[in-house]
Amino acid sequence: MKYYIELDTETTSVKLVEYPGCNALYTLADCFEAYEGTKEYNGIVAKIQEWYYGYVSKTSWCATSVSYFADYIGIADQVGKYENVDKMKEHFNTRGFLDCTLNYGGGAYKAKRGDLVFFSDNHTYADCTHVGVVQAINHNTGYLKWIGGNTSDAISSRETNYLTDKYVVAFGRVDY
Repeated sequence: MKYYIELDTETTSVKLVEYPGCNALYTLADCFEAYEGTKEYNGIVAKIQEWYYGYVSKTSWCATSVSYFADYIGIADQVGKYENVDKMKEHFNTRGFLDCTLNYGGGAYKAKRGDLVFFSDNHTYADCTHVGVVQAINHNTGYLKWIGGNTSDAISSRETNYLTDKYVVAFGRVDY
């Protein structure tokens, strides 16, 4: 089945509405794109924090936002429920669904829209500091557009070259 996300702007609640006759879920990228621009601790971001902690917590929320949207579209078993990026990365690695980029000894996997992308400010596999979701990717040029929570204190998109940028560590494969 295929779904679209419907937003109630007064309550910031969302619901999935089924498209008739379709057979695939929307991706995590679609979920984030529906809320792009939402600032830290407002609207859906407050709802994400309350879902994870039971209250609005003034902590990093990139992994909790991925966990929230994964739970919402029914793929929580693949993504897990984490606030710690390294623990989420290891969840993918343990299950055999983590693929490092060429800079980190991998490079064979061709990431797709909706896969997770793990980053490290310190350019090391052992210390991933951020997670986002692939929006668009070109494997010939290395172009990567991604979106995530806690990106400049909002749900925002960024662009980089995953073939040359050592900030990009690995991709987490998601099966839709």
